[in-house]
Amino acid sequence: MGRAYDELYLRVARNNLAYMLQFAVYELNKDLTEFYNDFIRCGMAARFGAGESSVVAGMSGAEVAYEVVRRITGKECYIKPKYEVLRSPEYWTGWALAYYQWYSGKSFEEINNIVPISEIYEMYYPLHEADITKFVDVMDERMNKAEKTIK
Repeated sequence: MGRAYDELYLRVARNNLAYMLQFAVYELNKDLTEFYNDFIRCGMAARFGAGESSVVAGMSGAEVAYEVVRRITGKECYIKPKYEVLRSPEYWTGWALAYYQWYSGKSFEEINNIVPISEIYEMYYPLHEADITKFVDVMDERMNKAEKTIK
């Protein structure tokens, strides 16, 4: 299976998506689901998922969040990031989701249509200390079950 970008970029991509969600929720005061849907709707998720280097590694998570807000509202948004060490459930959600999207090659929208961001967020407590392969197994099971139902 071809992946959108080299594994060398995976660490930065995961951290950027993770921080984007944490920043949006805790510093921009956005609802996780609404913001993530905006991320998909405005096209930034497609650019990220396609491995566009200017998005995956060329922007910080906060900068991606600013761009989502600008594309959705038409207004510039700038709040100086605190870059706290906090590793919130939102952070884990983005971190795990970025890995799964890269690993599976599925688009963020395709994943969200079957396993919404709110359900990934709810996986934090059973899975946040597990190896990422456990998260992949859970997601694959959910995605495969849905695909069999559709056929």
